[in-house]
Amino acid sequence: MSADGPRRLALVGAGAVVTGPAEPGPVRRPAAEHLGVRAGVGIGVEDGRIALLASDADVRSWAGDPPAAEVVECDGRLVTPGLVDCHTHAVFGRPRLEDHARRARGEDYKAIAAAGGGILSSVGDFRGRGEDELMGLTRNRLAWLARLGTTTIEVKSGYGLALEHELKALRVVRRVAAALPLTLVPTFLGAHEVPAEYRGGGGGPPPPPAAPSGTEISAPRGGRPRWGGARGGRGGGGGGGGGAATPTCGSSWTK
Repeated sequence: MSADGPRRLALVGAGAVVTGPAEPGPVRRPAAEHLGVRAGVGIGVEDGRIALLASDADVRSWAGDPPAAEVVECDGRLVTPGLVDCHTHAVFGRPRLEDHARRARGEDYKAIAAAGGGILSSVGDFRGRGEDELMGLTRNRLAWLARLGTTTIEVKSGYGLALEHELKALRVVRRVAAALPLTLVPTFLGAHEVPAEYRGGGGGPPPPPAAPSGTEISAPRGGRPRWGGARGGRGGGGGGGGGAATPTCGSSWTK
């Protein structure tokens, strides 16, 4: 609550609003086929929680005249609960576009890796880049996902395959989480692949590519680390308590 009362936000002028299934909990088939898309409605948000789902006229009236709420004109956009991307490798340098082209032509991963592509090509590129450069690249990628309505993203390390470089990747995730209105869930993937320096030696299995101590990588007791960004809430992150997370409305709401 502010000194003047609750903070209010009104979303009006949407092309459609996704309300979600009638029953709470994870969305699974067949419920996923019936997401409750509605047209001609707006949303009133009070102190970060949905307070009203009604016609645009009713939401404008709720906002007041002059408005006591921030009014966001959605200009025909889709308004949806925050999307969750549960598997990404967002911290990398050069994209492997040639690998994608070869896969599209029907080549398998082993053939691509044998020709110099695959994960190890990303490892060599990643190790040669500084943390600030990787921060900029990763921030731009995840900012694009935020503009498309994603609010929670799992992000793996795994292109360093050595302790110093794996920690560099996780520091990038932490920095990006502090800079963007996103909740990032980091995953340590230090054994993503056998590093090139341990291949073909014939001297037995390699040591773990990265074996950090608990003081270098840690998670909250009983859970995984979640690094929230500039936005105040955890929209889309499946937090505790009832009610819905504040929705996204294209770039107007997520920027």
